[in-house]
Amino acid sequence: MAIKKYLATFMLLVTTEFSWGGEAEQPLLDKAYEIRNQDRAEYNGLLSVLETKDLTTIQQDFLTYLQARRALISDDDATKAIELAKMSSQSTDVRIAIISDQLLSNIFNLNFDLEQAFNHIFHALALTHNYENKEVVATVYAGAANLYAELEDYETAAEFGEKAITTSNTSTQRCFIYATVGLSGNRQIDRDTLEKGISACKDAQQELFIYLLYLNHTEYLLENEEPLAAYNFIKKYFTDFESQGFDSYIYSARMLIGRSARLIGKLDEALEELKLCLQASDDDDSEQIALRELALISLQQKEFEQAANYFNRLDYISKRVMDNKLNNQLAYQAAKFKSLDRQNQIGNLTRTNELNELRARLDDSKIKLLIISIVLVVLIAIITTIVIYKRAANFRREAFKDGLTNIGNRRWFDQHLRKLLNSHRNKLNHCLVIFDLDKFKIVNDKYGHAAGDIVIKKVCETVKTQIRTNDPFARIGGEEFAIILENCTLDDAKERIEKCRAAVDALTFEDDLSDISISASFGICCNFQAENDDEKIFKHADQALYESKKNGRNQVSVFEDE
Repeated sequence: MAIKKYLATFMLLVTTEFSWGGEAEQPLLDKAYEIRNQDRAEYNGLLSVLETKDLTTIQQDFLTYLQARRALISDDDATKAIELAKMSSQSTDVRIAIISDQLLSNIFNLNFDLEQAFNHIFHALALTHNYENKEVVATVYAGAANLYAELEDYETAAEFGEKAITTSNTSTQRCFIYATVGLSGNRQIDRDTLEKGISACKDAQQELFIYLLYLNHTEYLLENEEPLAAYNFIKKYFTDFESQGFDSYIYSARMLIGRSARLIGKLDEALEELKLCLQASDDDDSEQIALRELALISLQQKEFEQAANYFNRLDYISKRVMDNKLNNQLAYQAAKFKSLDRQNQIGNLTRTNELNELRARLDDSKIKLLIISIVLVVLIAIITTIVIYKRAANFRREAFKDGLTNIGNRRWFDQHLRKLLNSHRNKLNHCLVIFDLDKFKIVNDKYGHAAGDIVIKKVCETVKTQIRTNDPFARIGGEEFAIILENCTLDDAKERIEKCRAAVDALTFEDDLSDISISASFGICCNFQAENDDEKIFKHADQALYESKKNGRNQVSVFEDE
């Protein structure tokens, strides 16, 4: 996660120099832009001076963009940075509008809002059409390449990466593309790309990206079944990683050492490295890899009970990873639909303007016919827009609903939880509940998935009768569900969820399903006021659920701070 934050932050550093020239305060603006990534104190001082000056409209737009960068990098205030960047993105100067949209895309990517990140990169791409400043265009291409790699659309990532390199071909752009997405778009670096990337990054004085090249080349060796070469390569540079003190890179290197060590039989070393990675993991992808490798080592050492524990934890994490990938795809499709809608509106406006120009050139005898034509075009445009907005509304509704149960899905639930954490209501007592159907796989295997669907729907209907109508309730995985009990004490939460557990345990089914017995395990986390982080609250509730599973299932457990 921290490496992703560094990559997105780096995109703030690769835009080209600008100068509008001629105005009295322009040298100060140029100076501020020149030192933006070098001397933070002097940069902030120059902005303070510029804020007292009488600037032209374009200069004020550019100052607003620089203030947005200051809010993000110096003040760590993403909300203020977004507000300012949205203002500068409305500039009539295309350059300022493009770099502001690029900045907004980076900020939303940093905050894991892929839909908004794509919204702004699409808008920036649209503005680059027929735009002559190659450095600005190349920067937008590089940002698009990084977003598509995040989406695992490696073919499109490679296309934008190649465009970025051929458009600009500066060492900075080549370093960024080689290190982050590679020439194939899938972030795996072969030997040839490694050498090119190291050369480009040295020219650009981007040393940290050389270490990212090392990580991605090791991944390439593992994917090509060269574990000994991978082990020797990453071990060769590991002391360099430690000397940098960049924790995310260090633990990524440890993960690769653990994976390659397991494949070449160095199980004790692999176990030590992977356990360190699991303890330090701050994202689901890393935890998933560490758990899988540790489970395989346990099997090799014939520690079957330990292997089963790792596989159980891996099962929970894998479901979440798949849900996150689905949410990313939905976010991308929503942004893509919005971009197409915007293009359609622009096209309609262009056609209307062309008709208006034609009207001015026609003589009086043809005005009546022209008016009829314009009315028809406007009607068609209105009908087209109505149809598009109806489809968009339907798409948004469906994107937040689980198709089987008609309750919310993971994306809807995550947004609701984040809004609650960011609102004044977070000062109240709230509880997050996660529950999972016990041994549900047996139902699917014995009776079929159609029977499994019936069970899931009936469980949802039953749980809804035991909670309040305004309690957010969602299906966040195959047989995994989540509830937020707003303004609810821990004692009340335990009482309500115990009723839910008992009601599920008492469920009966008819006809061919009469011998199905179903139960559920529940985990509760009520430390909203202590933790203002949705991921940590989810993790704590998940740990409580894991305790319920470990202690025999069909019970309710509460997360308690140690």
